[in-house]
Amino acid sequence: MPEIQFTRENLLERKQLKAGWRKLKVKSVNEGPGKNDPDSIVWPITFIVDEGDDLGTPVNHWFTEKQMGRLAEFIQCFTGGQVDITKKYKLEDVIGRVVSGYIEYDIKTGFNSIKDFKPAGGK
Repeated sequence: MPEIQFTRENLLERKQLKAGWRKLKVKSVNEGPGKNDPDSIVWPITFIVDEGDDLGTPVNHWFTEKQMGRLAEFIQCFTGGQVDITKKYKLEDVIGRVVSGYIEYDIKTGFNSIKDFKPAGGK
């Protein structure tokens, strides 16, 4: 008989969060083909709420090469607001780092989604 075991994160991933800014820690970064366009690249990132009553709740977000400006805004949260076009950035360098994210619950998908980012503790 197959056996399964759940983590605390598994049990929290469908928790409906109230809309608002949350301190988020980057748990993991991956790279793969786009779902609708396998010729494009997407970077799925898993965040964990890092404060308050929602501590430990995972929230997934996907960046795509088709919207590099959005990814640049995310990277600026860790670089003092600047992105150097002559530099290459390793996305895995943000693992373990903290950022603020504006989270809303998406009724269509049944999951929380991140609408915007700003530096942790930033304005």
